[in-house]
Amino acid sequence: MTVTMERMETRSAARQSTMRESACEGLLPGIAAGRPFGYLKDMPADRTVDPRAEVLRGTLEMLALNLLSVEPMHGWGLSLKLREISRDVFDVNQGSLYPALQEMLRRGWIRAEWRASENNRRARYYSITAEGRKRLAAEVEEWQRASAAVNRVLRYAFLGA
Repeated sequence: MTVTMERMETRSAARQSTMRESACEGLLPGIAAGRPFGYLKDMPADRTVDPRAEVLRGTLEMLALNLLSVEPMHGWGLSLKLREISRDVFDVNQGSLYPALQEMLRRGWIRAEWRASENNRRARYYSITAEGRKRLAAEVEEWQRASAAVNRVLRYAFLGA
């Protein structure tokens, strides 16, 4: 009888473990793979963190729209300005920036025109549209809501209240 009970308990524990892992897979892929919380699904577990952080997925459009709300810029200028303003924290690579600009063009949030750049080379300058300004306002509002929630959680964790 004890052997049967032990087997049942072992099977039950194994089933619960499998259920936990499958529940975590979709929501928390890093935890399911044994990596710390916050790792992206396809990020190698042994990745070293560069002091210059990658722009969070989904915020690149908001940051670019914000910079373009001040003045039209070409892609390289956007990248440099973002790095300068963030004090070298955000280093947006061209492989991320240009697809994002193309997507914003397609959605009508920005428009583009060819002009001579500061060094007299032909460059595509981007400027924000009225639709882009609406999108920027919505993105900023969502960012403030989400960052306030993160700050509340951090205060709770550090202050215990």
